[in-house]
Amino acid sequence: MLQQATCPTLVCMNSAAGSASGLEEFFALLRDDPLVALLDLSQTADDLEPPLAKAVSEGRQRVVAAGGDGTVSSVASALYRIGARQMALAVLPLGSGNDFSRTLGMPLEADEAWNALWPGQVGTLDLLEIATENEKRLAVNMVTGGNTGAYMDALTDDIKQRWGAFCYLRGVVDVVRNLTTFEGRIHVDGQLIEGTEWLNLFVANGRYSGGGLLVSSQASLDNGQFHAVLINEGQPTEIASLAGQYLVGSFEEHSLVTSQAGSELRLESSQLWPCTADGETFEARELVIRVLSSALQVVHPNEPLA
Repeated sequence: MLQQATCPTLVCMNSAAGSASGLEEFFALLRDDPLVALLDLSQTADDLEPPLAKAVSEGRQRVVAAGGDGTVSSVASALYRIGARQMALAVLPLGSGNDFSRTLGMPLEADEAWNALWPGQVGTLDLLEIATENEKRLAVNMVTGGNTGAYMDALTDDIKQRWGAFCYLRGVVDVVRNLTTFEGRIHVDGQLIEGTEWLNLFVANGRYSGGGLLVSSQASLDNGQFHAVLINEGQPTEIASLAGQYLVGSFEEHSLVTSQAGSELRLESSQLWPCTADGETFEARELVIRVLSSALQVVHPNEPLA
């Protein structure tokens, strides 16, 4: 049984999201709730700011991003751009990864997640502001650079479960020989990080990436800092041992890993890095990532934010 909303709410639903199919009855029940208005993102223009501004003018107090991490990122970015600090962001995880929802501690079933929103608490949420030589964007969960994207897309669920966030490093026979080394100087809060050749860069606001794979156990959504995890180039045996240490939960202590908290990261490189922001791909030679502390309000279950 679905709980009724306790305040005027806009639900931004992505009917094309990974697990949204088969939820027609669920969304029909939401339409029957007098406090809920539904906006189907698959049927609207890309610009979310006008409908969100309208929702603010109508006195709606919450906006629910019903979809995957990309949907959450789009809704959060639009909220921030229109300055809607009084409207709390909530998440209904309907994507294939739902990494941001996992850090919030949300149930991953639609009805359970919906019911968890109403006794849930409202806290603050940091955002990541990303600037390249060509554009600016925002992220709520994770920015990555390097080898991650191409290898994540090619691997099976079984391999991902066995090897975690570093599954692209799983062995020297068919993967390590294909890794690209990326040159770059990386500063965190003005401090130059030792090393110039990298396999990967993670800038974590949330803890998970790639569908529940732990990247940083120390990342927090509301402490005014990201947690950067940098993977240095190394010998094949060192890379293979990194994947092994991931399995026992101690990869951040590996000799190839630099782990650093901060509020600003700068990358300067002579080559293009393939990057992702909440799963959306882009490329950059120059990258600046800053924390926007307490940028929005966010709804989470009755436990402290992760």
